[in-house]
Amino acid sequence: AMETRAKLWPALSKIATPAFAFPFVGMCFIIAMVGLYEARDKQIGDVHEGAGELWPDSRYNQDSRYIADKFALGLNVLTVIVESDNVVCVDYGKMHYLEQLSWNMRNVDGVQSVVSLPVLARKINSMWQEGNPKWQNLPRNPAALAQATSSIGSSSGIVNPDCSTAAVAIFIRDTKAKTVKHVVAELEEYIAGHPYEGINLRIGTGNVPIVAATNEIVHKSELPMLLYVYAVIMTLVIITYREWRGALCCVFPLILATIIGDWFLTAFGVGLKISTLPVLAIAVGIGVDYGIYEYNRMQRYMRMGKTPHQAYLQALYDVGSATMFTGLTLAIGVSTWAFSELKFQADMGLLLTFMFIVNMLGAVTLLPALVAVFEYIWPLKRKPLSEEEARAVMRGH
Repeated sequence: AMETRAKLWPALSKIATPAFAFPFVGMCFIIAMVGLYEARDKQIGDVHEGAGELWPDSRYNQDSRYIADKFALGLNVLTVIVESDNVVCVDYGKMHYLEQLSWNMRNVDGVQSVVSLPVLARKINSMWQEGNPKWQNLPRNPAALAQATSSIGSSSGIVNPDCSTAAVAIFIRDTKAKTVKHVVAELEEYIAGHPYEGINLRIGTGNVPIVAATNEIVHKSELPMLLYVYAVIMTLVIITYREWRGALCCVFPLILATIIGDWFLTAFGVGLKISTLPVLAIAVGIGVDYGIYEYNRMQRYMRMGKTPHQAYLQALYDVGSATMFTGLTLAIGVSTWAFSELKFQADMGLLLTFMFIVNMLGAVTLLPALVAVFEYIWPLKRKPLSEEEARAVMRGH
């Protein structure tokens, strides 16, 4: 092991020389740009049909697919709450408006069927006429409308007892991010473009609105959450080392790892959800430790007058093995989650394993390269230390 480190550390330490540091930093910048481009189609929400926390061949997902294929109704419903200023059941204009809404949503890609007050009223009106299909229409006469809707009680979930509030139940095939986003966008566009006096439409109940709202919050929270984490790390590093360059050297590898992590999500078909969003922050919080191990040692040796290359070589001899051992131990530990019966846990295991390794590699390659680049462009003026001061630095004082 000693012989291996004696060969590996001098070779790896060359990354902290200008000849290697500048090309490597440039290559990392290109990787970051490619990662941003590849991650542009990252899905916020579920990527696959059924419950994203379960494998596709799980009993629940198999049953949900069967129900969606064989029946008009499904397990995923978006309910629009219709608030009226009068009795909607006997108002032909409002019933016709809801019928148009139902027809429009029924023709949206991803929608299985729509159940609403006018849809049921048409069928009941036909039943009052011995099932004649010619009578499957909305009566214009209030009395006939009352007859057609009288059989629809509040227990149906479509209308309340005094018929001042109704519901339009939109059943969609799945809760994939694209499907939910498309259906909700079409519904919001129709509501905004077709107002009706005396009617207020609210996207209310069902699991689909909850999924849509959750995806929207995750999308809005991702960037601020990561920025807060980076800001805290930079602030603490600046306070500790009193050097802005150290903050950038510690944070840039984390940013690159996050970009590559988003690329990983896109490439492996894992959606960013409320359950996966914290993983990126956790990986950043653990990943910064690797960088601090290396940078703390490098700064001490550079205060003694050593070049970045010399300082990094000595830092590798001091903490290089510990840094790599810690990173690999964490990665191997969570990699066992990949064999879980829960798809969510397996995805998290793969993502954490990937992020731990990328953060560790960034700490032992990109961080020293950035130190060398900054030192070459903006060298810090350091006064030579006495022998006593040098010993104090090595003790961490």
